[in-house]
Amino acid sequence: DFSMQPYHSLIHSTLGFTPNAAIEYNRVSVGGFVYHSVQYSRPRKTDSTMAFLASRGSFVKIEHIVCFDDTACNKDVYIFSRVFNSERAFGTPHIHALEVLPVYHLYRLDSSLIPCIYAEKYRIYSDLTRPPHEAKTNSNLPRPRI
Repeated sequence: DFSMQPYHSLIHSTLGFTPNAAIEYNRVSVGGFVYHSVQYSRPRKTDSTMAFLASRGSFVKIEHIVCFDDTACNKDVYIFSRVFNSERAFGTPHIHALEVLPVYHLYRLDSSLIPCIYAEKYRIYSDLTRPPHEAKTNSNLPRPRI
């Protein structure tokens, strides 16, 4: 069960209302991509908890994946995440050095969230050389494994 209590003000300021209930998921598939929260225990060494938020141009760490009912009783999936400052590392477009920011954000999970391929403690490896619509349809890209 997901407790909204610690995140009440963030939820209310983002959604404009406070939902009656929330359902938390450890793993979801949206737009052909699989996303994991940090609660998901991975059987392999992949890390789908890191993603690039194309609409903001920033990297996020997915702490919680939560489904809320909106005011019209439609279900929307959101992620609670920490945001990172990043810069390219080693002069390559797909490796970034990260700095953790101490704030949480709530984002609606949609096609602007691109999963990273691999993450280490202070670096992430991603395929940000293609726009999101190309990345989703290019069969040569590695796909997250479940």
